Amino acid sequence: ADAIARGRISAGIAGGVEWLSGADPATFREPTTGLSMGEHMEITRREWRIPRERQDEIALASHRNAVAARERLASEIVPLDGVAHDTGPRPDTSLEKLAILPPAFDAAGTITAGNASPVTDGASAILLMSEERAKAEGREPLAFIEAMEYAALHPDEGLLMAPAIAVPRLLGRTGVRLSDVDLIEIHEAFAAQVLANAAAWESGWKAPPTDSVPWDRVNVNGSSVAVGHPWAATGGRILTTLANEMARRQARRGLVSICAAGGMAGAFLLTRS
Repeated sequence: ADAIARGRISAGIAGGVEWLSGADPATFREPTTGLSMGEHMEITRREWRIPRERQDEIALASHRNAVAARERLASEIVPLDGVAHDTGPRPDTSLEKLAILPPAFDAAGTITAGNASPVTDGASAILLMSEERAKAEGREPLAFIEAMEYAALHPDEGLLMAPAIAVPRLLGRTGVRLSDVDLIEIHEAFAAQVLANAAAWESGWKAPPTDSVPWDRVNVNGSSVAVGHPWAATGGRILTTLANEMARRQARRGLVSICAAGGMAGAFLLTRS
């Protein structure tokens, strides 16, 4: 197994999407289909019949958990340009405020700016090494990568639905059930994506069904809907936050589920001895 040592560098910058806001709109579109991730997720959301209220509940939990975890997360963040914490979490949001936001990708849709992740600026770094190297250097790992699984599917089956394959395969290969996992981190590209993949796990869509998702163990420090999604840095952020929380709780197992462009996904099982 490989050891993960402390090392997140991630800070939201005021006005932090200046570069992306001036980018070619094609930046946000899936090159194989021409549709944006949000447009793809509206299709998936309809297929899986994910209700608007449940999406907003996931979003609210993300904000509330991230706000409550602000001091805990501070140790993972390197201040940049005077910003020493994630600027996305909103302490004043509510189901009522989320419910009045208009659809962002489809006039008849339910995905809004409130239940989708904002694209933010940020970077992340993880120190990854073998157990032997960590011992030789006198380092105490936060966690070990016990196993990992990657998967992909055709965008027509759901651009962000590959975790429905990766996570059950990982659990099956390691003989671990969701109920055996102490903490679960699911990248919140969209609240609907979290819910659709969770439904796929439980129903056995493209892999044997899992047991029920223990929602009280999911994204306990908030996730991408609240803290934002700095492209290519989110995976490092999630791994670091999970490893730190496992160490704080002396948790034995942690699970990571991350969807990605191109119909891809990665799943990781972290452990502590």
